[in-house]
Amino acid sequence: MAKEAYNRLKDPKELVIVPNATHVDLYDQMDKIPFDKFDEFFKENL
Repeated sequence: MAKEAYNRLKDPKELVIVPNATHVDLYDQMDKIPFDKFDEFFKENL
């Protein structure tokens, strides 16, 4: 589902796949959330 949504988005966009994580993990597993990727993306695109 994420790849389909990604393909429909306009640029700028970046698909981040977190190995060994499920969608739900990214709500509360702080060690799995790629904050550095999010920070880098927003600094470059906002």
